[in-house]
Amino acid sequence: MKIDPYKSKQTYDNWKDLGAEIPKVSKENEKIIRQFIFDMEKGINVGASNKKGARSHVRLNAYRHKLKLLAQLFEKNSKKNFIDLTKEDCHEIFSQMKTGKIKRKDGKIYTHVADYVLSFKAFWHWHQRISKKKIPDVTIELDTKNEKPK
Repeated sequence: MKIDPYKSKQTYDNWKDLGAEIPKVSKENEKIIRQFIFDMEKGINVGASNKKGARSHVRLNAYRHKLKLLAQLFEKNSKKNFIDLTKEDCHEIFSQMKTGKIKRKDGKIYTHVADYVLSFKAFWHWHQRISKKKIPDVTIELDTKNEKPK
């Protein structure tokens, strides 16, 4: 039996039971984020080089929170949904997060922007796989290096 001290499974199940809504995000972004999370829950459309199988509830909750924040940032700053993003839009948002132009809710600078980049890359590559049309990889040149801790 696995111990879940942070109640990740319960948090995820409660979110699902309440209709799996993602507030303060456009309907198009909400729909695609939900589809991504449900696919990762089942282990469907996982990358060829990635570990097969379902993702943990901790991972699913992390994807949900990070993609919600990124959707809000893209909608606010570039006025675009995830599907319409360009390479320049992605670079702009992530560089603003790294430099401190975009701050956290508590006013501090994002310390590990690379974690958001990696989550976005996982989402984008999933989106490329499920899409019926050819979509360019806008994440190819994004920086995924984390700073060393102090």
